[in-house]
Amino acid sequence: MPAIEEVLRDEFKRVADAVQPKQLRPLRPPAPGPRWRPRLLPVTAAAAVVAIATVAGLLAGTPARPQPYVAPAPAAMPSYYVTAVRTATGLEAVVRDSASGFVTGTIPLPGTGDAWGVSVTASAAERTFVIAAVLDTSTLPGTDWTLFFRLSVSRAGRPGDAAKLNVSTDAMPLVGMALSPDGTRLALSFEHEGIIVGTQTYGVVQVIDLATGQTRTWTGRSSQGYWAGTPSWGTGDRTLAFPWWHITSSATGAAAITGIRQLDTFAPGGNLLESQLIGFPAAISGIHSAMITSSGHEIIAAACHDTSPPGHPQGRVTARIVELSAADGQLLRTLRTQTARYTNLGEQDYLDGGCAVLSVDPSGNHVLVQDFRFGRMDNGLFTALPGASANATFVAAGW
Repeated sequence: MPAIEEVLRDEFKRVADAVQPKQLRPLRPPAPGPRWRPRLLPVTAAAAVVAIATVAGLLAGTPARPQPYVAPAPAAMPSYYVTAVRTATGLEAVVRDSASGFVTGTIPLPGTGDAWGVSVTASAAERTFVIAAVLDTSTLPGTDWTLFFRLSVSRAGRPGDAAKLNVSTDAMPLVGMALSPDGTRLALSFEHEGIIVGTQTYGVVQVIDLATGQTRTWTGRSSQGYWAGTPSWGTGDRTLAFPWWHITSSATGAAAITGIRQLDTFAPGGNLLESQLIGFPAAISGIHSAMITSSGHEIIAAACHDTSPPGHPQGRVTARIVELSAADGQLLRTLRTQTARYTNLGEQDYLDGGCAVLSVDPSGNHVLVQDFRFGRMDNGLFTALPGASANATFVAAGW
């Protein structure tokens, strides 16, 4: 046997002998369902492979240098995510690698110098993004205050030019948006506000063909106090699903999810209330934001619970990311729980708005979230990601 093979054999035996049986997890068959993908390779066995590779490098005359560990991207996770950050001249779209968070490209969004809000969505093909920038036009009532940009990203993560889209919101506040799986149609949901003081809001949904500009609109005018949440496309490019919200307190703006609506986007526009409604046995309160997975089976939701009343200088806020059943709203599992204390009103405002579900990938296994920290969740495992400043109350991100 050649000398190099003897050395490798001896080194492998040495590392393997050092592993105690109790350190190895027993192999188990994967749990049923697409959401769980257990890794069956024990950590100690992986360490043995690394040790052999290191010995081989030394014998070959190449010094082994320690490298920073970067978690590999889980299977089926989108390659890149896009965030929007504020610069001295306006908003800038930043493309980042989903596994490492490294910046792969940036592009400015023209005309966004006075933008105060932003939202991001992506197609299932993960190469096309749409960014909505909400401008500060409070002094111009009735003005269309939202700009939309389409951004294409190369396989290497390089963004092309930000193309401004000819989309009008008719001065309605944008609730959420979703790009169709093929990237050709944009779904928007609005919370329509009447011009008469005291008039309750109602839901409006639009689907826009980005090539032709053709727009279909569905309105829930006759059901005031209810509106459509962030829309989600199904596995195809025909059906939209969205949480059906109802305001529970006009004084505080609190709202609850009463069910799920499903809309056939190939049907003519018209009455939003004619779409199929899956009502829940009991409304779900305490939720700040929610998105439905493309399978239509689960809802990923975020909730911030403050133990003290508004305006109290000291207290504690608990943020939770949960998975709910889209069939009846029942809790399936709690994905993440974080608790933070505050000692002044500024910290209270920051923490109260510090939890959100930002983007769910087509598989439903990978979610971009914020619960006091921005990051991704892979089958319930949280990984912090760059892309948000430490004092950001709300993060805009999508994949």
